[in-house]
Amino acid sequence: MAPSTVELESTPDHSVCTSPESNPQVWEALIKSQPRSLKVCKPHSRVYPHGFPILRPRLVSKNGIPADNIEKTSKMYVYDKERSYFEQCFREMRVLGRGLFGEALEVECLESGNRYAVKRALRTFESAGARQQKLREATNHEAIAPHANIVGFEKAWEERGRLYIQTELCGANLADYRSEFGTLTEAELWKVLHDVVQALHHMHSIGMLHMDVKPSNIFISNDSTCKLGDFGLAFDINKTSRDTAEEGDKYYMAPEILNDSPTSAADVYSLGVSMLELATDVNLREHSHRIRNGELDFQLFGSGVSSDLRHMITSLLCPHPLMRPTTSQLSTDKCILKNARKPVVFRRLESAVKSPSGPLDKDWDFEFEDEIHPPSIRFSKLRKPLRNFFKDDISDAADSVKSQLPPRASIRRREKLAFPVKKLDFSDSSDVSPGPAPKRIREAV
Repeated sequence: MAPSTVELESTPDHSVCTSPESNPQVWEALIKSQPRSLKVCKPHSRVYPHGFPILRPRLVSKNGIPADNIEKTSKMYVYDKERSYFEQCFREMRVLGRGLFGEALEVECLESGNRYAVKRALRTFESAGARQQKLREATNHEAIAPHANIVGFEKAWEERGRLYIQTELCGANLADYRSEFGTLTEAELWKVLHDVVQALHHMHSIGMLHMDVKPSNIFISNDSTCKLGDFGLAFDINKTSRDTAEEGDKYYMAPEILNDSPTSAADVYSLGVSMLELATDVNLREHSHRIRNGELDFQLFGSGVSSDLRHMITSLLCPHPLMRPTTSQLSTDKCILKNARKPVVFRRLESAVKSPSGPLDKDWDFEFEDEIHPPSIRFSKLRKPLRNFFKDDISDAADSVKSQLPPRASIRRREKLAFPVKKLDFSDSSDVSPGPAPKRIREAV
C-alpha cells in the first residue's frame, strides 16, 4: 500500500504581530489609522432638565433665592469653561477627611478671607434620582435653623455635575478623637451627651430626623462645643414619606428600623450606641447583636464611668422604642444638666487626613454646552480639536495618517512539506506472542 502523507504548513519567517514596547512606531501608526471615536459623556438628559446650564454654578436652596444668585453676587467669579466657581473663589488649605463618596476640605474664601469647610462629592451625578438625593442633603441642612450644637450651614451649589456644601469649620470628629486618645473621660462624656441631645431635640422639634448619628458625624469646635453634622440621610417626616428613609450605619441602627418606619427614637438609640463606643472598649462588630437585644454587659464599663452615666446609656439602648427617653425629656434631664455644667476642654487634635477611598471624577465637559449658553456669555476661545493619543500634533481625520504607515511587511511562506508515514498492517498480528499480563490480572487469576 502506498504510504499516505501528512501535509504541514510552516510558520512564516516574518510577522507584523509586535508589542508597543518593541515597535512603537508601528503601533502608533496603527492607532492613528483607526477611525476616531467621539468623546463619550454621561447622557445629560437622564440627569438634568433640558437647557440646564451645567457648567455654571447654581445655588441649591429652597428659600426662594434665585439659582444664579451665587454667580451674580460674587466679586471673584467670571464664567470660564476651564476654571470652576470653586477654583476661582476658594483656596484649598488641606484635606480634612475623605470617604467613599465625598471629601471634606478646609478652604479659605478669597472674597472674605474666612475659613470654611467644603464637602465636595467625589462622584458626579449618575442619574436624576441620584442628583435629587444629593441635593436633598443640602436643602435639609439649610432647613434647620441655626443652633449652637449643629454645624452651621453657609451655602450649597452644584456645578459641572458635582455638589458642593459649604459649612462652618470645626475641629476633629469624635471617631478620630476616640482613636487618638482612647475612651473619653467622664466629664467629656457628659458634655457630648448634653450637646448632641440638644442638637437632636432641635431637629426633632421641627420634624427632622438625622438617621446617621455616630461619632464620625459629631465634631468638636474650637470652644469645646460638640456639633452634629452630615445630614446626608436626614429627612423631614412632615414632607417625606417615612418609607423612603434610608438606613445609616448598621452598627448604630435601631433594631425597629428593620421592620418598621423610623421615628425620633431611632436617633436616640444611635446616640446610645455612640456613647457606649466612646465610653468603653466595646467591639460593635462582635457585640451589635447583643446590644440590639438589650443584653448589655455592665462589665464593659470601666471604673471611670459612674453608675448614673451607665444607667443613662442603658436607657438609650432599650430595644423597645417607646420605652426610650425622648430628646425632649433628655434635654431637661437634671442629671445631664448638672454634670454638663462642669467645664470641659477637649484635647487638641487636628482632623486626620484619610487616604482616599475612591478617585475624584473629572468634572463634566459637555459638547452641547455651547448650545445651552447664548453667544454673549460663551467662552470666546475656540474649542480644541481632539488630540492624538501619542503626540500633541492635531489629527483631523483617519485618512491623514494612513500615509504615515510603514510599508506592510511581506509574509513569505515556505513550501508545503510532505513526510511519508508508514501505514500500520495488522494482518499478521496473530503470530505475535502476547506479553505478560498486568500484575492485578495475574493476582486475580
